[in-house]
Amino acid sequence: MRNYREISRRVFLDPEYGGVNMSVAQLESWIDNPNHRLASTATGLNSLSRLPDFVQKPESRWTPADYAFAKKVLNFNRRHAQQVLNAFREDRTGGFGREVGKSGWSKRHIALRNWGHDPSDQNSPLYAADQAWLDEHPGAEHRRTGRLDNPDPEGGMDDLHYTIETADIPWDGDEARRRLVSYARTHGNASGVYSLAFLMHPDTDFAGTRASIRSYKLPVMDVIGGRLTLVPGAVSAAEASLHGARGGVDGSRRQKTAAEKRLRRFKKEIQRCRDREETLEGYRSRPGLEGPFRFRSGKILYYDPREGAYYDPGSDVYVSDEDMTYHLGML
Repeated sequence: MRNYREISRRVFLDPEYGGVNMSVAQLESWIDNPNHRLASTATGLNSLSRLPDFVQKPESRWTPADYAFAKKVLNFNRRHAQQVLNAFREDRTGGFGREVGKSGWSKRHIALRNWGHDPSDQNSPLYAADQAWLDEHPGAEHRRTGRLDNPDPEGGMDDLHYTIETADIPWDGDEARRRLVSYARTHGNASGVYSLAFLMHPDTDFAGTRASIRSYKLPVMDVIGGRLTLVPGAVSAAEASLHGARGGVDGSRRQKTAAEKRLRRFKKEIQRCRDREETLEGYRSRPGLEGPFRFRSGKILYYDPREGAYYDPGSDVYVSDEDMTYHLGML
């Protein structure tokens, strides 16, 4: 594992330094997975809840509190990774410890993932140790895959991102399907695109086979402006069909249960975006300032790149680093 001289976003996202190697989709999926609570402190859970937004934040907008958080993440991951590597060199059985229940993970696996580092990723310095651990725990790989909400067994959706439309725009499922096929061909990742864009997935393991769009049902996304976009009207139509409208949709109990879980997540994301827009309504853009931004504390602030600080329009003052730790949800 390499040593770093100073904190930067590049180092923070580099697994060789013990950095975060999980995508936003993976982090959000892990948050939805109850296994993440099997082995972690409140600090670890707070870190996990913050990471999806933080990994997307450009370094030009990092505050001193952000640098402190990045350092805290790196130090945690490096410390635990080194302990695993030391144990792995001694007995070659992985160094992670016992599996927690039937989760497919050890406590150390879970703790590292809660801080954004996935040892099972091939780019992780811990990958060899993880593979050795799996050899010592038959069936663990299947159990962890079954528990994770990762609809693409080829792992292809990790690099896919989508935007969320909040307006009730017209929805045409047939046209959306055609655009999704074209988008999938362009990106060379059919199973990843379809797994993300449809509520109901094939009731089989698609690993090693060619994905067919006919195997996926209930589209909830379209391609708008060249990007995958979650559409509220599509979500409503899919929900109605899933619950029996227009003859319903054929599928096994397992397929429908998984579709219901994805449906709840997508509805929550749309509502969260609508709430954010409603909260920001009335806050206009200001010359020389970025934003407005709504933080976890509920406070709405602007960012001043010249001052390198956040500005509070209510009190007409710049927010201190100490206060920002509260607004960012670190206290």
